[in-house]
Amino acid sequence: MIFIEDLSPYLYLEGIRGKTQIFTDSFFQKLSASMSNASCSGGAAAEVGACRNDSVALILKGVAIATILTAGVTGVAIPLVGRKRRFLRTDSNVFFAAKAFAAGVILATGFVHMLPDATSSLTDSCLPKYPWSKFPFSGFFAMMAALATLLVDFVGTQYYERKQEKERAGQIGRVESVDSLSESGIVEVKDSNGKVFGEEEGGGMHIVGMHAHAAHHRHSHQNGPEACEGHSHSHSHGFGGGDQEDGVRHVVVSQVLELGIVSHSIIIGLSLGVSQSPCTIRPLMAALSFHQFFEGFALGGCISQAQFGTLHSTLMACFFAITTPAGIAIGMGISSFYNPDSPRALIIEGIFDSISAGILVYMALVDLIAADFLSADAGGLPDRPKLLGFVGIQTGFSSGDRRAALRSTWFPSDPDGLLRLEQATGLAFRFVIGRSKDAKKMTMLEKEVEQYKDFMLIDVEEEYLKLPYKTLAFFKAAFELFEADYYVKADDDIYLRPDRLATLLAKERTNSLTYIGCMKKGPVITDPKFKWYEKSGHLIGNEYFLHAYGPIYVLSTEVVASLATARNNSLRMFSNEDVTIGSWMLAMNVHHEDNRAICDPRCTPTSIAVWDIPKCSGLCNPATRMKELHKISMCSKSPTLPPDDR
Repeated sequence: MIFIEDLSPYLYLEGIRGKTQIFTDSFFQKLSASMSNASCSGGAAAEVGACRNDSVALILKGVAIATILTAGVTGVAIPLVGRKRRFLRTDSNVFFAAKAFAAGVILATGFVHMLPDATSSLTDSCLPKYPWSKFPFSGFFAMMAALATLLVDFVGTQYYERKQEKERAGQIGRVESVDSLSESGIVEVKDSNGKVFGEEEGGGMHIVGMHAHAAHHRHSHQNGPEACEGHSHSHSHGFGGGDQEDGVRHVVVSQVLELGIVSHSIIIGLSLGVSQSPCTIRPLMAALSFHQFFEGFALGGCISQAQFGTLHSTLMACFFAITTPAGIAIGMGISSFYNPDSPRALIIEGIFDSISAGILVYMALVDLIAADFLSADAGGLPDRPKLLGFVGIQTGFSSGDRRAALRSTWFPSDPDGLLRLEQATGLAFRFVIGRSKDAKKMTMLEKEVEQYKDFMLIDVEEEYLKLPYKTLAFFKAAFELFEADYYVKADDDIYLRPDRLATLLAKERTNSLTYIGCMKKGPVITDPKFKWYEKSGHLIGNEYFLHAYGPIYVLSTEVVASLATARNNSLRMFSNEDVTIGSWMLAMNVHHEDNRAICDPRCTPTSIAVWDIPKCSGLCNPATRMKELHKISMCSKSPTLPPDDR
């Protein structure tokens, strides 16, 4: 300190301190003086006075509240309700285009409306030229708001990522297998060479292995699923790291966007509420209704993509919808003593408009427009098209002859054939099989995997009593690896027409929670001597609830998304796999769609799946019957089926 004091005369520190003190005193004195609440005369004030009509203005304000509230509710509700309709789902082209337009409205609101208004307010002739006209305060506040939004965006993302990691670690832990009622129920993924890999050194088993093409269909979702980043199919399940990051972005973006919209909605609502000029209120009401609708659509899209719960989504939507009407109501309440033409009001509105402009411009450019158009799937153009359906053919170690029969009939026998079938129908097919303690069986399976590359390998013991666990693991794995509208479980002893199955799945449905199959009811088998014995029959009663036959049934992606997030020990497992699935569907209140074309006992012009119902649960003597059916032209005459002369 002594050294600094000795040098201060040479460094002119005292002079600098003095000038700084004079500047700050002068600045704050002028700033304080400019915060007057007295009305400015002339200009806008005179213009408003010429059109002033308190009674008409009051009526128009009531109309404005109703109109703007309706526009906001409608805009924010369309994406939330429309996600149950295919054309408005968050991965549809219609949604992409509408969201891009809404983002443009938000960008225009920031640049064309809020920022010029802020500049006009802060450079108004009512304000002292110093400091308001000597420095571009509107641009400065907008810039600082944009940087602050970036900081909030970053900190919020980091916070939610860490929080989700902790939750995921607590849920999954170190599990050894799906069939031991693990928390995760995930399957181990295989690479293109058919080698199983998981979290080396440690974290638990993962699920499913299979040959290539999976990466092209992989969801970019996570807890759920296309952040307002517009490049993934949003679902919540916290499987992969990239998925988790996307889900976090959805959450952060939706909340920060709401903050930006709400901040300017209150101010603009207040401006309308205090105005007594019908000439000002009428155009402002129309403009605000337009803005509120499209801002609501953009926000609703982000909330939808964030996969919030119903209560959370509703609260966010309601909070957005009521802010501008609330601002109008507040303005009406304070209009008797609030002076919108005073320097104080101009400064407050100018600063808030600047801050709102910065937030909206950042959100529109960074989190909406750039994220949508610069992402891997920009404009709905992913590496590979999204699937209409993924079909898992359930098979076992003793079913080599069935797989051979399938590959010689309707199921392609090489990867190129699988790809052609996928391109023709929108359906991807894989054999699904568990593991065995028999090393010889596993070795033989590895050879078959290497040869055909058409397997999904589930880390569940391959045995009849474990079928419910295998089926759940299959749906979780399929949902993780393939982005599809529907997921189909089929057995290896049915004759299938892929083209007709695709037609069935492409049908427009009003209910997004759909369970398609050959529905049945019947008495519960409580005698252990019979094949279909149900040891938990006392929980069911005398008759089974409505459920689909096991050889083939279909679940919509929304249904499978719920199963993918469920803990295994939260789901009741019955002895029979079809009953188990049916009980889950009952609990989830899904729509049951009965379709007899997928359980036809003979080939017909409309049959989708043929098997010997009710004689056998599949084809009787399937390896032979499969080839016999393929010789019938009504069964096999299809451009999507493999040629007979290969």
